[in-house]
Amino acid sequence: MKALIISDTHNNLVNLEKVFRTEQDADFLIHCGDVNDPETLEYLVSNFSKEIYLSLGNCDQALWYWWQKKDDKPGHIHVFKEWGEVEFANRRFAFSHYREAVEHIRQQYDAVFYGHSHQPFIDDLQGGHWLLNSGNVAGLYYPPTYATWDLGKNFFQLHLINNLK
Repeated sequence: MKALIISDTHNNLVNLEKVFRTEQDADFLIHCGDVNDPETLEYLVSNFSKEIYLSLGNCDQALWYWWQKKDDKPGHIHVFKEWGEVEFANRRFAFSHYREAVEHIRQQYDAVFYGHSHQPFIDDLQGGHWLLNSGNVAGLYYPPTYATWDLGKNFFQLHLINNLK
C-alpha cells in the first residue's frame, strides 16, 4: 500500500498535475494544508479518486467556510480543521499543517506529517516513529517536492517535482 503525501499546494495546478500523473498507483492521499481556494480543492477531488485526508492550513480559512456550506461534498475526501488521524494497513498516522500541532503526540503513531514551512524534512525517532514534512507542491521558498510512503516496508521517499514531466 502506498500513500501520497503533499502540502502547500498554493494553487499550483501545474505541479499538482505532474504529481498525480506520476503517482497514479497511490492508494490514498494526505494533504497537510494550504490548498488555498475552492477551485484547487475541486481539482484535487476530481483528479484523485481514492481517499483524501486533508488538514487545513493558515491559507485555508476561506476554503473552510466554503467547505462548511457545500452541499455536495464528495465522499472520498475527509477534511480536518486542525489535525487528523487515520489507520491504513495496520499503520497509524496523524497529520496537520503545523508541526507544533502533532509533534508532541508523535510517539503514539507510526508516522506524523506536517507542512507549513515548505521545507522537506524527515526524521525517525527511535522505535520507528517518523516525522515528515513533504515540502511544498507550489515551489515557494524551496524547490517543489512531495513524499511517498510504502506502508508495507515503512519506507519514505521525497521527490523533486522539477524532475517530473
